[in-house]
Amino acid sequence: MDFFKKLAVVSGLISLLIVGCSNESSSAKNNVGAPVGNALCKVSGKNDIVVLFTNDVHCGVDEKIGYAGLAAYRDSLKTITPNVLLADMGDAVQGNFWGTLSRGGFIVKLMNKVGYDVAVFGNHEFDYGMERLAQLVDSSRMNYVVSNFSYIGKKENLFAKLSAYKVIELPVAGRNIKVGFVGAVTPESYVSSTPKYFEEDGVLAYDLYEGDKRLVEVLQKNIDLVKKDGADYVILLAHLGVANASAPYRSIDIVHGLTGVDVVLDGHSHSVIPQDTVRDANGKVVLLSSTGSKLENIGLMVIAENGSVCTKLVHDYASKNAEVAASVDSLKVEFDKLLNRVVAQSPASIEAVDANAVRLSRVAENGIGNLMADAFRHFMKSDVAFVNGGNVRANIPKGDVTYANILNISPFGNKVISSKVKGSALRDALEYSYRLMQTGKGRKQVVSNEVETGSFLQLSGIKVVVDGKTKSGVLRDSLGMFAGVDGKRKVLEVLIEKDGRYVPLDTAAEYLVASLDYLLENRGDGYSMFDESVIVRRSGLTDAEVVVDYLQSELAGKIPERYVKPEGRIRLQ
Repeated sequence: MDFFKKLAVVSGLISLLIVGCSNESSSAKNNVGAPVGNALCKVSGKNDIVVLFTNDVHCGVDEKIGYAGLAAYRDSLKTITPNVLLADMGDAVQGNFWGTLSRGGFIVKLMNKVGYDVAVFGNHEFDYGMERLAQLVDSSRMNYVVSNFSYIGKKENLFAKLSAYKVIELPVAGRNIKVGFVGAVTPESYVSSTPKYFEEDGVLAYDLYEGDKRLVEVLQKNIDLVKKDGADYVILLAHLGVANASAPYRSIDIVHGLTGVDVVLDGHSHSVIPQDTVRDANGKVVLLSSTGSKLENIGLMVIAENGSVCTKLVHDYASKNAEVAASVDSLKVEFDKLLNRVVAQSPASIEAVDANAVRLSRVAENGIGNLMADAFRHFMKSDVAFVNGGNVRANIPKGDVTYANILNISPFGNKVISSKVKGSALRDALEYSYRLMQTGKGRKQVVSNEVETGSFLQLSGIKVVVDGKTKSGVLRDSLGMFAGVDGKRKVLEVLIEKDGRYVPLDTAAEYLVASLDYLLENRGDGYSMFDESVIVRRSGLTDAEVVVDYLQSELAGKIPERYVKPEGRIRLQ
C-alpha cells in the first residue's frame, strides 16, 4: 500500500497519528513541550525521511553539540536512510565574535560546510544591514525561504532572487515524495533588529507583513502554492516563537489561522519544545518543535515509511565530523590571539543570564548593564547614558575577563553616540522601558521569561522608581514602535545626577544622552520618541570597544565590587 499517497488524500490520518505522540497545546501554556522518547520517534529504515533542524544558534559553532556534532549526527543517519535534510530557523549569523568580526561570513561558510538545505531569516539576520545580508544570501549554498519579506522601495531590490518557499523531492520506495518548506520571519524584526535598515531615506522599504491577518494571508498564499506544486508534506520554517511578548505573531497564534501545514519548526523565543501540538483553522493537529539555542539540542523530525510524523530533540551528542571540526579550528587560529587578550579582572561572576535561563538584563537592573552604561557615559562625557537589556547577552566570569567575553556580551557592533534629548522624551523612554515590570506574591518583583523585553534600559546618571502594580498606558503602533502614553504611568520618579547629587527630571530641559546608534538614531526596540533628538557626537567605536576602553583607562583593569550586584538605580515599588 502507498501510505504517502494515502496521507496526501486523507488529511485527517496524519492528525490521528501525531496526536498519539503528544499532548495538545501545552506550548501555549508553558512554552515547553513534553519529551518524546526514542521508542516513539526514531529513524528505522531507508524509506524514512529525516529533517534535522536548528534554531537560534547565535554563532554557537563550537559550543555544546556544535556544527561538527550536527554534521556527524547527519552522517550517522545517512547510514540508515539517504533522505536526510538540514533546516535552520534563523538567528544563526549573530551572537558572538564569530559573527561580529566576520559580519556573519564565517557562519555562512560553516553552514555551507555542514550542508544545510533550507533556512529562514531570523530577526538578527538583519543586524549587519540589508546589503550585507544580501551578500550572505548570495554566498550561501542553502535555500533561504521567507514568505513575509518583500521589497517595496524605489531603489534596487537586493533580494529579487529570494524565495518564499522551497519544494524538495526525495526518492522513497520507488516514487518521489515532495516536502515543501515555507518560511516565516517575525514581523517584530523591524523593531528587534535595526529599523533604519528597513528604510530608504526615512521611508519604509521592506514589508514584513505586520498585522496577524496580513501575516496569515501571505503564509496561506504560499502554503497553497506549495500544495499546488505537489507537496506531500508542508513544513513551516518559523522564526516566530511562543513567548507571550511576541503575540499576536507567535507560531501558536498564526497556525490557528492556517490550513495545510503539517509541522512547524520554530525559533525566536529560544524555547525547548521536543514535540507539542496546536490545531489549525480546520481543527487539524499540527506538530510544533523548537530546539532552544546555541546548539544545545539537535531537532529531529521523522516522516516514517508508514506515513507517521514525529519530532524529538537530541541532546549531548558527542561525535564530531572531522572536516567541519577542522574548518572550525582553522577559523579559531585567526581569532584566538586577539580574543584571548585579558582586558580586566573581575572579583566575582556577574550574571546577565541566570541558572533558569532568565535574561536578567531584560527584567531588572543588572550589574553588567550598569557597567556598560557607565562606560558610555564616561566615554561620551554625557549627562546620562543607557543600554538596552537586549544588548547584554552573556555573563562576566570571575577572574580573567577577555576581549572575547566582552564581545559575547555585546556582539552586535553597534556604535556609541550622544544626542540632545528633551526631558519629556527621556521620561517617555523610561516609561516604555519599564512597562512590563511588576510585583507578584509577597511584593517581590516578577523575574521570569514572561516579562522579559529587550527594550529594558540599564542606566547611568539616572535613578527611577517604578510602580509594580499599575498597568502602563504605553501605546505601540502596528510596527511595534512607541506611539505615546494613554493613561497612568508606571514610572513614579525620575532623578538625574547633577554635581554629585540627584535632582528631579525637568521635562522641559535638554539632556546630553549617550547610548547606541541602534536606540538613539535607528529606532531600535521601538524607541521612536528619539526621532526629534539631535545627534551631537558619533564616537566611531562599537559598544564593546567603549567598554574595553573604560575597563582599562578608567578602571585600570579592575572591575569594582559595585558592579557585582544591582545598586538601586531602578527600584520597583
